[in-house]
Amino acid sequence: MTDNFPRDVLASALFGSSAREEADESSDVDILAVVSATTLARFRELQVVIAERFTCQTEDVSIYTTSACERMAAQGAPFMHHLASEAIILYDPTGFLKTCLDKLRPFSGYAGQLLTYLSLLGLVEENLQSDFGLTECDLHQLHMLKRNTCILLCLQKGESRFGRLSPISHAKELYPQIPLREGDLSLSPWALTYSRNAPTPEQFPSKREQADQVQVVIHLIAFAKEVLDEA
Repeated sequence: MTDNFPRDVLASALFGSSAREEADESSDVDILAVVSATTLARFRELQVVIAERFTCQTEDVSIYTTSACERMAAQGAPFMHHLASEAIILYDPTGFLKTCLDKLRPFSGYAGQLLTYLSLLGLVEENLQSDFGLTECDLHQLHMLKRNTCILLCLQKGESRFGRLSPISHAKELYPQIPLREGDLSLSPWALTYSRNAPTPEQFPSKREQADQVQVVIHLIAFAKEVLDEA
C-alpha cells in the first residue's frame, strides 16, 4: 500500500477513530501525509494520490509540510499530541515523523485557544438573538467548542483525548466540578449532519434548548479558564 509513494511524500499515518478502533458508520478514515511540496496545486494532486492509495476520500487526507510539522511539534500543538497519542505510522522511511513526535513539547497556548473559542461563541450568540435562531452550522460549532474545551482540560492533566465524544466524557472524570450534566442535550448528531452529511435528527432543538446549550458552553469555557489560570 505504501510502495512507490511519490518522492515528495515523506511520511503518512492513520489517526482518528479508525486508529483507535472506535470507528462507526459515521466515521471517516483520517490519513496524515507529510510532504516536501510547497504549492497548493501539488497538495491537491497528492491528496488524490494518497486517497486512492488508502481507499478514502480526498477530504480525509490532511497534508502538512515538513516545516509545519516541526513548528507544531516545537509549539506542542494539540494536533501533534493527537497524533502522538494514537497515530499508526504507515510510511516513514527517513524517520521524520517519528522524530517530530519524539520532540513534541507540552502545549502552553491555553489562554489563546480559549480566547478564540470565546470569539466563535460570540458569533453563535449573535445568531441565537436573530429571528431564526441557530442553524445546523451553529449547533455543530457549539459541539466543537464543548469538545475542544474538554480536549484542553484533558491536556492540562497530561492526558490526550480526541474523538467526537471521548474528550467530554473523560473531562467529566478528571474534573468532578465541571459544569456538564449527564442530561445535557447531545449536539453530536447535529455536528455529524453538518460535517459528514449524516441523517438529520428528527427534532431540531427549540429556542429554549438552543439558549441552554449556549449557556452550557459559556460556563464550560469559564470553568476551563479558571482551571487553566490556576495551573
